[in-house]
Amino acid sequence: MCGRYTWSYKHKLPRVEDFQLPTPPSSVSFNRAPGQSHPIITEKKGKPAWSYADWGLNLVIKQSRVKIKPINARIESILEKNIFKKPFENSRCLIPADGYYEWQNLEYEKYPYYHFKSDKSSFLMAGIYTVTENSKSFAIMTHSAAKNLSHIHNRMPVIIKPQDWNTWINPNSNLNHILKDYSDSQIELKYHQVHARVNRTSENDEGLIFPFKEKQSTLW
Repeated sequence: MCGRYTWSYKHKLPRVEDFQLPTPPSSVSFNRAPGQSHPIITEKKGKPAWSYADWGLNLVIKQSRVKIKPINARIESILEKNIFKKPFENSRCLIPADGYYEWQNLEYEKYPYYHFKSDKSSFLMAGIYTVTENSKSFAIMTHSAAKNLSHIHNRMPVIIKPQDWNTWINPNSNLNHILKDYSDSQIELKYHQVHARVNRTSENDEGLIFPFKEKQSTLW
């Protein structure tokens, strides 16, 4: 899964000729958490556009009128679950990041690790979104983790390749092509352990992503 991520706009996104993205909003965070509002990219009038959305897909299960806010959705089974199928078919988005956190269970403790690209560049994660009462909410798509990451956690965000950015946000795209190409990890990331203070959403500074090698008590 993906439960925290970073995007500081310190490392720019790759330039793609047919993906003309406007200047991004000034939004810096080293500890983006569910329930908070974050920048996302959607299609608007045939072009990519920025907006803000709450992390946690705002859904209602009709049978029980129970509200749920999933932060992740598995791409492998996305069409098998009615609550995700419609957003996936019609409302896909991209979420900018320059890294994400994952926790490894070890000796009855959870140790946070920061995952990032080897060149430390920004990337775009696949997402789906909903619009309810004039507010947007989103969930991050996940698939099986790359082999070099699976010992930390068996899931990771779906990272969309630059040549597929337009395809992902276009509601008319061929879904079979998307599901086939992104059923498994397309990228290997680097990682290192970080300090457990990342567990507190009140902590938000660049030091959160710095390596930390000592054993530590978690702060849940």
